[in-house]
Amino acid sequence: MLIPGSISADEVASEVVNDRSKEMIDNLYNALSGDVVAVDVYDALTNSDDYLFYRTQNNWTSRGAYKAYAVFADLIGENITPLSQYTRRATTRFNGNLFPELGDYKTSMVAKDLVETYLRENQNNYHYVTSTLKNGEMNGEKTALVSTSRSGYDTFMGGRVSFSVVPGDVENGKTMMIVGTRPAYSFIPFMTELYETIIFINPIYYKGTQDDITDLINKYLVTDLMLLETVHDLPLVRSMRVKEAN
Repeated sequence: MLIPGSISADEVASEVVNDRSKEMIDNLYNALSGDVVAVDVYDALTNSDDYLFYRTQNNWTSRGAYKAYAVFADLIGENITPLSQYTRRATTRFNGNLFPELGDYKTSMVAKDLVETYLRENQNNYHYVTSTLKNGEMNGEKTALVSTSRSGYDTFMGGRVSFSVVPGDVENGKTMMIVGTRPAYSFIPFMTELYETIIFINPIYYKGTQDDITDLINKYLVTDLMLLETVHDLPLVRSMRVKEAN
């Protein structure tokens, strides 16, 4: 699942800066082997006036994450809880990492961001942030999956997580491994409705090897694997942009 940059949702802005999210996503999906299924969320995220991307951070909101979740559920033929049946909470004003660059626009509506959370009734709202001890054993610290007592995007999963085990709300024998970065934080809480267990690996912070990931797949009997990332943040795309700039 590749996510377009937030600017793609703004028709005028995307033309001004020649945003190529759609082109890059299509090219990458077309290059996939037959065993890999593309979850194309581009249209769902860009053909809407809803609050799907933060204005001061290049990341989707909880509503954007739910939009993508709905596309995925439809693709695999699963019925999901409508967003209207979730309990919504909103934090106070949120300033993303782009806020300092807004200058005179800091006091305008452009800078108005909220972190919204959505939880289902009786949802398992915890995960085990896992680390490997010196003796090779794993240690999991139980913490809230979504908590409005935390600030900003740390509301989801506590922020900088390298490896986490998330118990789901169903007993269906299905385990999803999600490899991704910040967008996964607000996406995973929705996915607990469909999977018994979710394994999350953030490649920015995870220090394990490819063999370690294979061991995790075998240990947790992973049935599904998802790569979830903003297309502009993929290493391949980043290297292409550097070459173009030069």
